[in-house]
Formats: sequence, C-alpha cells, structure tokens
Amino acid sequence: MAAGSPAVAAVAKPSCVDTAASEEAAIAVAVSCARRVTVAGKVTELTQVYAEPSGRLRFESAVLPQRARQADGSWKQVDLALRKDKTGLLRPGASVADVRFSAGGSGPLVTLVEPGGTMTMSWPGVLPAPTVVDDAATYPEVLPGVDLVVRATRTGFTHVLVVKTPQAAANPALKEIRFAIGGDATVQATPDGGMLAKIRSRVVATAGPASMWDSTEVVTGPDAEIAARTGEKPVFKGVKSTHGAPGDTAREAPVGVHRSSSREVVLTPDAKLLAAPASAFPVFIDPPWSTVKSRWAYATNNGSSNTDYSVARVGLNPDTGALFRSFFDFPVGALAGKYVHDAYVAMKLTHSWSCGDTENDMYHAQGITATMKTSWTSTSLNSWLSSTMSHANEAGGCSDSPQPDQDKNFTGPNVTSTIQAHAAVSATNITIGFVAGANATWEAIQNRWKRWLPGNAVLVVDYSSYPGQPTGMQVAGVACPGSGVMSIGTLTPTLSAVFPDADGSQTMSAAFEWLEVPANGVYNDTTPRKTAPPAVSAPANTRGTTAALSGMVSGKKYAYRVRHTDPAPYNLVSPWSAWCEFTTDNTVPGVVAITPTTLPTGPGTSGAFTLSTQLPADSDVVKFRYGWSSPPLLEATATGTTTKTATISVTVPKYGQNILYVYAIDATGNKGNDSSYSLAIARPSPAVARWGLETYPGTTTTMALADQQPSLAGNTPLTAVGGVTWPAGTRLTDGAAVRFDGTTGYLKTAGPVLDTTKSFSVAAWVRPTSLTGYHAIATQQGNSMGRFELVTRDGYYCIGSRPNQDDYDYPTYTCATAPAQLNVWAHVAGVWEAGNGGKLRIYVNGVLAGPEVADATAWSAAGPVVIGRWQYYDSGSDFWAGDIADVQLFNRVLVANDFTGQRKSDPLSGGFDEPGMFAPIEVGRWDMEAATPCYAVGNPGTCEAPDGAAWGRRMALSQGSWVDLGHGNGQAVYFDDKHWIDDPADPYYNLTTQEYGRSQRNTGTLGTPVWGDSPVLRTDGSFTVSTWVKLGKTTGWQVFASQDSTGHSGYYFYYRDSNGGQWVFKMVAGQTDGASSHATLAVAAATNPTAWHHLVGVTDVGKREIRLYVDGALAATMPLYSGWQPWQASGPLVLGRGTTPTGPNDWFTGALDDVRVYQGAMTEGGVMALYESQKI
Repeated sequence: MAAGSPAVAAVAKPSCVDTAASEEAAIAVAVSCARRVTVAGKVTELTQVYAEPSGRLRFESAVLPQRARQADGSWKQVDLALRKDKTGLLRPGASVADVRFSAGGSGPLVTLVEPGGTMTMSWPGVLPAPTVVDDAATYPEVLPGVDLVVRATRTGFTHVLVVKTPQAAANPALKEIRFAIGGDATVQATPDGGMLAKIRSRVVATAGPASMWDSTEVVTGPDAEIAARTGEKPVFKGVKSTHGAPGDTAREAPVGVHRSSSREVVLTPDAKLLAAPASAFPVFIDPPWSTVKSRWAYATNNGSSNTDYSVARVGLNPDTGALFRSFFDFPVGALAGKYVHDAYVAMKLTHSWSCGDTENDMYHAQGITATMKTSWTSTSLNSWLSSTMSHANEAGGCSDSPQPDQDKNFTGPNVTSTIQAHAAVSATNITIGFVAGANATWEAIQNRWKRWLPGNAVLVVDYSSYPGQPTGMQVAGVACPGSGVMSIGTLTPTLSAVFPDADGSQTMSAAFEWLEVPANGVYNDTTPRKTAPPAVSAPANTRGTTAALSGMVSGKKYAYRVRHTDPAPYNLVSPWSAWCEFTTDNTVPGVVAITPTTLPTGPGTSGAFTLSTQLPADSDVVKFRYGWSSPPLLEATATGTTTKTATISVTVPKYGQNILYVYAIDATGNKGNDSSYSLAIARPSPAVARWGLETYPGTTTTMALADQQPSLAGNTPLTAVGGVTWPAGTRLTDGAAVRFDGTTGYLKTAGPVLDTTKSFSVAAWVRPTSLTGYHAIATQQGNSMGRFELVTRDGYYCIGSRPNQDDYDYPTYTCATAPAQLNVWAHVAGVWEAGNGGKLRIYVNGVLAGPEVADATAWSAAGPVVIGRWQYYDSGSDFWAGDIADVQLFNRVLVANDFTGQRKSDPLSGGFDEPGMFAPIEVGRWDMEAATPCYAVGNPGTCEAPDGAAWGRRMALSQGSWVDLGHGNGQAVYFDDKHWIDDPADPYYNLTTQEYGRSQRNTGTLGTPVWGDSPVLRTDGSFTVSTWVKLGKTTGWQVFASQDSTGHSGYYFYYRDSNGGQWVFKMVAGQTDGASSHATLAVAAATNPTAWHHLVGVTDVGKREIRLYVDGALAATMPLYSGWQPWQASGPLVLGRGTTPTGPNDWFTGALDDVRVYQGAMTEGGVMALYESQKI
C-alpha cells in the first residue's frame, strides 16, 4: 500500500485518575474528568506541574520541601505530625528526611535512615516516654528541670534542650552536653561552627552553628510608661520564646559545638545565658539538622545574624533596629522554552507590627550568595515586580488581636514578564526578594515590619507549550522529501502534516498556503498564493489533511507550507513548516503500493516489503527504485503481467521515524510518481558482547576481560595469550588499556559469539604503534580462516571478508580513504550487511570512512572471537601492535546515529535522547555535596570536595573557599577574593584571598592519606568537561575550569566580558604556544550569567573540533587549528583559574556545582540527557 493519511481511530475517554505520566495525558484526563491532574514526571520535592479542567497547565515551585517520595515511588504532601510506626518508633507522616524518634527507653534518640546506611544520635541516659504534640516529642526531665524536645522539620529535625529554671541551669551536666553518633555515620566539625554527618564519604545531614535563647520579655513604648506610672506589671504583647524559635525580645548566644571523636557531638552552652535571672527562663539550646538545603535566605543592613529560620523577616526589626530583607530562590527549570500566560507568588503572612494594612514589595534579585544569611550588597535588587498590602498582628495591642494569618498574592504584569524572560533562556532558577518598601525611606518605616512563612512561599505559573514546527509533510499521501521536487499523479491532491504540541490533546487549527513556483524557481512572501484550502482542525500531534485542491495543471511545479495555532486563551502560532515542492504528472507510472511482509525490529535490522503497481496502465513498468533517501538509488526488477511487483529487503538506517521512498520506471525510462512508507523504529539494541579491556580503580584485569553483556549472546570472557601487557596512562589517567606486542599477544573467547551468516558489526577503540603491513584488531575464526578481519592494512583501517573458511582466497576489503594515525586513539567499526547482496562498510571515529563494497559472503564461523591476531590455518598472523579498548560486537548493522546519538527534539526522532555508543568514561565527579569550606588549609576534614567517580581524587580547596546552596537542593563551592569569615575579631576577617580548587590523588592509605596534585584528563585525547556555573561578577575574564601544565592550561573554560558577556571553551596549540592565532575558541553569548547555567565543553580529537553546549543545547562548533597536535597537560585539573607560562591567571568569582569530566567526546544526545538529569 502507499502510505497515506490513516483514519484517526476514535479516542477512548481516559480513566479519571489523579496522576498522569505526561503533560499531554494529564490535560486529556483533566478536561475529560473535570479534575486537577498531576503530571507524574514533573513532580519533585519543591516543584510540581498539574493540568486544570480548563486544559491549562499550572507549575508550582517552592523553596522548602512540599512533598516527600514514598517507598513505592509515589509522592505525598509533607506531613510532619508524629505517629508510631510498626516498630514503636515515632515518625512523621511524610518527610524528606526519613527520621525516627525514640518512644522512650535506652535506644537512640534519633535514627536517620539513608540509602546505604543509618545515622543514630543518642542521649546519655534512658529516655522517658515522650509527650507528642503534632511534630514534636517532649521527653520530660532528662535532667532535673530539663526537658528534651525533638521535632521533625521540612528539611530534617531539631533536638532542643529546655532548661526550665535557674536551678536546672546550674547542673554541671549542662556545661558539656554529649550526644553519641552511631549506625554507619561519623561526624566532623565545619569551620563555621557547624557539623557534617557522613555515611562513608557521602554527607547525609548538616547542622549549622548551634544557638541558644532565653525567654526574656521586654516591654517598651506606651505600655512600659503606663506600667511605670501605675506600678502594675506590664503585659508583654510580643512573640514569646518557644522550643521552636526565640521570641521578639529574647537574648541569644552561640553554642559551642565540637567532636570528641568522629562518633560524638559535644555542645557547650553559653555560661552567661545559663546564669540569667529567673524571669529569663526557660532557656532553649538548639542545634538543627538538615538533610536538604533551604532555598531561601535573609540579609541585614548591619550584618547582624539571626538563628530563627521558621519565618522570613522583612523591614525594620523593632527590637534590634536592623533592616531585614528575605530572598527566595525558586526552581523554574520545568518552564524552559514555555509560554508564560500568568505568574504570581503566593505568600502567607504570620505577623505584622501594624494593626492595619501596610505595604511590602517584591523584586527580582541577584542570586543568593549563602544560606541562611546572604550578603546585603551582593544580593542586590534588580527590578520591582509587585507589592501587596497586608496585616496579621499576633502580638496584641490591636482591637482585634490576635489577628489571623493572611494569604497574599504578589501579582502583576512585571511578575509574568520576568518569569517569561527566564523561561525564554531556559533558566533553572529565579531569585525573588521581599523588602519593606520601594526606596530606603519607605523601607525603614516601622509599621512595615512583617514575618512571612517560608514553607508557604509558592511561585505559581500558568503556562503552555509553544506549538512545534509542522512535520510529516505529505502531498496526496506521499511524504515530502527533505530536498528536491516530488512527483504526484493527481491534479486534485490533498495536503497534510502532523502538528506537534507538547500539551497534547488540545485541537490545533492549521492554515495551509500553496503557490505555483515561478519559472525562475524563486519565490518569497510576495509571490502570489493560490486559493487556500479551508483551515484544518486536528488534535495536537496527529495528522491533519486538507480537502482536495483544484486548479492544478499537469507538468507545473507547486509548493506548499503550513503552520498551526493552539486554542484560546493562548492562541500561540507555530513557525511555518519548510516548503514542500511537487509537480503533477498523470502520464507517467502511478503511485506504488508498499506492503510490509517482515517489519524491521530495530535500527540496523532488515525488513522485507512488496512493491506493486496499482493502475492497469502501469503494466509496462520494468523496475522500481527504492531507498531511505530521496531520490532513491537502489533498483529492483519488476515482474508479473498486469500488476508488476518486486520484493525488496532493506536495512533500517536509523531509529525514530524512517521513510522508505519508492517510484516505478516504465519501459521507455519514464520516472513514475513518488510513493512512500513511514515507520517508527525503537531505540537500538545493545552490543551482544562487550569487553572493556581497561583497568582503573574498582576494575581489575579479570573484570576488564569479562563480557559485560553475558545475558545477550552467552557469557564469553576473554583469555590473554602471549605478549599482552597493561601499561598505565595510555587512554585514561591512572588507568591501563591492554597492549599487544605485535608478535605473540592476543585475546580469545572459548567459542563463537556472532552468527556470521547474518548481519553483524564489530567496533573498538585502537591505538596502533605500527602501521607497516597488516595488523588484526578482531576476527571470528572458522576452520582455517577468520570470517572477517577488522584490520590496519598498509596504514589504513579496513574491514575484510573471507569468501570461505578453508581455501586461501583473497578477502574482499573496504578501507578508509584517509590513513590511520600512528600512536593516536581512533574508534574503528566494521559492518557486514547481509541484505541487498551483502555490503561491507568501514567507519572511523563515527564517520563512514570508505566506499561501500559489495560482498555476498555468508558462511558460519564456528570458532572463537580473537582480539589482536588473524587466523591462518593452525597458526596466527597479522598480530596487533598497540593498544585496544572497549571492543563491541553487534548482531545487526551499525547505523549513523549509533555513533552520533539523537536528540528527542529532532523532528524525526523516536521521542527520546539517545547518547550513542560514544559514551565517554566518567573520570571525575565533584557534586559538592560533601564539600567543606576552607577556613585555613591543614584543618583535618576541611578544604576539600570528594570525588564521586571511581578514582577518588579530591578537589583540594584553597583558603577562603566557601560552600553553600547549589543549583539544585544541594551544595556548590563558591570562590571570590575575600575570606568568608564575618567575625571582625577573627584573624582572617576581610582577608584577601585567591580561591580555587585543584585535583589531588591519595598515594597513601585511607587511614593515612598522602595527597598530591594529580591530572585527571588526558588532554591529548578526546575529553568532555561539564559544570554548572553562576557568576558572582560580570567583569573581566574568569576561568572556571582548566588543567594545569608547566606552560599553558591544557584547555580553558571561561567567561569573558566581551560583546555583552560570552562563554568560551578554548584550546591552545601547545604547552608553550598560546598565540591567539593558533588557538581555537568556541564562543556563545552568556545571557544572565549571574544565574545558574549548565555548560559543557567537548574536545573531539577524532573529528578535530571543539564544541560548546549551553543549557543542553549545542551553541558553537569550531574546527581545531590546523597546526594543533595532541599534547598532554600533566598538572592537576583546576577549578577557579587558568595558568600561563607566567603563572596563574583569570581568577573566577562565583559558584560551581556538579563538575563532571569525561575521557571521550560526549555526543549531543548525551549532553542533553546529562542536562535533563541534573536540571531542577
């Protein structure tokens, strides 16, 4: 049959569920069932997307966890109320911290359960049965006059000692309070007075500097004056102290925190506060623990600090005189590329100084520099967004006190436009600041003092996806070619297209326009159009077809295009499609019916189709042309009498959408009308056998020789024979690839892997040390000869096929046209396709490198796979000289996007990001989750970020390096030119620093480490560098990643302030050659660089190019300088600066997170998959 527009099946009404897998499915259920439906794949602890019954999509983002993932993978709203579990322990209903509290007795006070282990914290004594109220459990009289309160919080838990009387405060046991740490956890102190809890090298909880406060109540103003005149005790109308937070006039003091060992935390309360008068009691001693970072912070104009994080303060504090601002960092990554219809920020006011409405204002602000206290000057206000009037006085003194909390929305066009601007540049977050007034005078007005609840702060956005460019263009049911002119056999064709829209079920309205192509072949917006067919309506992501056109003349050339519009209220219009050109001719053979007899099972597999003429007039057809591109080139002879037919076998060239193009040719050579058949192909099947052939930490020689795919073609490990060694550092720093001596060394399996009578492929990374004569990479043996030979032949990479297994007949070869490079790693793949009479292909570095050669050989080689040697009867020959790694065998044909990967955004993709087989090896991963600030180099357990990759190299941080909120819910490392300490009495206060990190390797033991600088990447090979970056300033040149040498850095990844700000990935020609004329730069505009961005730099030696990706998208590709030759930068990988022959340069100011480096060139699909997995 000819591919046309299939009838659209009736769509069944969806089941009325509360959750759907995609935006499209959620909209369909929401509209059909008149209910709100959550999009399952868009839910996190902080964000969610749901569809409204109106068909709109709504996004919500918070700064504190709103949901917690359950054991079955579902999500549940945070519920901190404690109840007993099956074991008798007290647990919150739903919390991001899997925390359990004691129900009394001698067990741990707190148990925190994490993947891979537990952390316990124990009180030094038997605990009484607690009293439970909501989220808190109170253990009475753990010491005389002292209660212990534990409380579940949105980010973790707190444990507070409540010292009720001066007599209790005099107990010597309160001079040092000890908590034992158990389970799998250890603790270490941080330079700012906090603590880290680790399970092995992973941080599972953090505690900021501990504090304590009393219950002092100070009455001022008119109430104090009246009390002084009357002698009556004044009534305190402020917020009183509780175990949850200090009151308005409470006195506060820091609590000393240290560890006597890695298994004990010791608190040292402030003696002066414990000696307070009776009126100041109870006194509360509190170290809060968190398992995730809060995404909000406060700032004060005088640098004063605050330890109560339960509320966000705004305005002039009536008790201290400090001005407060509060900043909220909302994740917005889910809005990337979307249309924002409306946006607002919902807040809950819990207290105001005033009895009546006063104003607070909302601004777009610079990013938070630290949590929980950020810089007043650095976290500046960018632009005014909105304001609202509110009041909620809870302290008393008003006629209606205590006033209830108020829910307020900060709305307006500035909010919507600012969120839209962030969505347009795929920003991952936006910082919103709340202040008491739009200028300094208004900000200092006392009656604007307010407290907001950060747990209730939510950014709410109504949005829609922009309609995508139409795809699947067809004329008369035949697919338009990517280029050229198609021929149709009717003067009344229909036009059709598919209308992509990520929002799914809504109905799109499509406008088609068509024209007659002028004789000169040139047309534009002024070229007269023919009468347009009526608008076409069709559900999104389906095909819409016009009514038949009229007025066409045979032999004329026409063109059409289409765009579509989504429904109200958005009415968003897609881009125009590309033009499709066609001619009409009803005098030549007509459309060919294309009928599948055996469908392909995946890319690189074959299928069978029957081609048939359909018109009696086509009985003179003698052959068909067919192929996966237009115009097709392959031919098949037509047989039969009235109906002419042919059966063809074709191998699918890619995954995703494939179009088979066909036309008939008659006896006089007339080309017939075009036909097509479309089919969707799933993602590729993996190699049936794979051997890594590399050792590195955690991978032994035995593991390197093991089959990594034992379940696909049987477990087929390799055995080493003869001169096989494992020299270090040839492809991976601190790794070893197998080396063959060229005379006796090879590897072999015990038996066969491939069915060599069917299509197969073999691929490997190779580094030849000799190119003279023949050197075999891989073969599968027969009785006397190998069935195939992947080989270097007189200096060229080739795939050879032996015609039979017993006679020494000369093989058929296809070879690369460019010579192989000595001592340079290359990826080589040989393919034998069984269909179409047999074909041999050779790929080098993912590119078809030589001619396709016919080869009908099809015999079964029943012997073993051999790596590094060719079989010649009972002896070996053509021994490999050099290194080999990552050998893969496939029971199918390799296709182009097996190497390159594919983006799901490609119009003909299968709807997924496929990284391709060139997945590089991760050789360094610093996610910064266990990073520690650097007060002074040499303090044990500080000044480092551990490596999550197998090598375990740490990133050693220089003095002054800080660690705080990252692009997600975790940590990032911060570099600038000042020490982070903010205590004027500290010797390092205001110290000028040059901050950076460098990779180091432990040459000692775990117990007695000896750290020394170490390289990470082989810069003389292909490599990839990935990091999240947020600038702290936008002036000058700032290198955020490089690798040192004794001269120039092996690469430079940096920002420069040229042309409004640019990201740059740069390679210089050599260690001592930094000439700008010899350097290669990939450059992209740096839009909003003070927000988080994902940047990836790729050096692809095989393709001799570098690539720069910004937020998942390819931004620049540049060929390497013609004189560039691979060279190794032998120094450490560095974050925060570069280097030149004269010394370090271009210091970085800002934050870095999730730094990952790979040996190998990551593909476009791989980069997008990495970005999607990390964005928030």
